[in-house]
Amino acid sequence: MSKSRSKFLCLDCRIDTGKICEHYFINTDTWISVAGSKTGMLCISCLENRLKRKLVASDFPDVTINNPKYAKMSLRLLNRIKSNYVDNSVGYETH
Repeated sequence: MSKSRSKFLCLDCRIDTGKICEHYFINTDTWISVAGSKTGMLCISCLENRLKRKLVASDFPDVTINNPKYAKMSLRLLNRIKSNYVDNSVGYETH
């Protein structure tokens, strides 16, 4: 794996979050509570495991990276965000 791709690896399972289309931003307080810092990536599954709950639309602030009109998203991510955006964007299934 190239060094440039290593920043996209999930901190827990080490899957490449870029390749599975799981780029997102959640509320900073929520992220800090489970990740301990502002850096790093977690796939949706590992983030939910750390939170001990399923993500909901209110976990995702209204920022461009969370808008399905601007990026491919896994179906898992799209399903968590979708109530924030009413459209028929195509999502992509992941692990």
